[in-house]
Amino acid sequence: PVHFSIGQEACAVGVCEFLNHEDHVYSTHRCHGHYLAKGGNLPSMIAELYGKIDGCASGKGGSMHLIDVEVGMMGASAIVGGSIPLALGSAMTYQLKKKKNVALATVISTWGSSPRPIGSQMVVNEDLDILGSVSGGCIEGNVISEAQEIMKTGKPKLLKFGVTNSEAWDVGLTCGGKVEVYIEKIGEND
Repeated sequence: PVHFSIGQEACAVGVCEFLNHEDHVYSTHRCHGHYLAKGGNLPSMIAELYGKIDGCASGKGGSMHLIDVEVGMMGASAIVGGSIPLALGSAMTYQLKKKKNVALATVISTWGSSPRPIGSQMVVNEDLDILGSVSGGCIEGNVISEAQEIMKTGKPKLLKFGVTNSEAWDVGLTCGGKVEVYIEKIGEND
């Protein structure tokens, strides 16, 4: 299907009027207005609608997945609300890149009782500005400490935390658990 932005063009133009070339835009399944208002290539958009190889997504994305990275149109998602996490991640990166060093910690494995699911992330910069969480507090201090070292060395590290069921019971918890967190340096200076 083709989801034009008929009647929604003014919103896209109004927003994009105040953006510069480097600003990023993430859109939804009705992305034509945003794509064009941000300066996306019209012939590439039309080629995409026809599934042509010279389309903005090589003819593979169709109407709901328009992209033109050169002008800051970073893409669109056919899933309603699917572009929100992408836009937030981009915004967090821009905010933290103002600092020289940034580390990203990601939960990559869990077993048993775990306060955060796989994929949870925490970002730390050299001034100890922190966004996100990998545990809700119980291992954050250690992760932050390791992140500071990783920002200096640039060498990623896998941290493993855990407590057995019997150890958990001894301190009043009903079950144990394990969490693995991968920390890496990100940003311009990595």
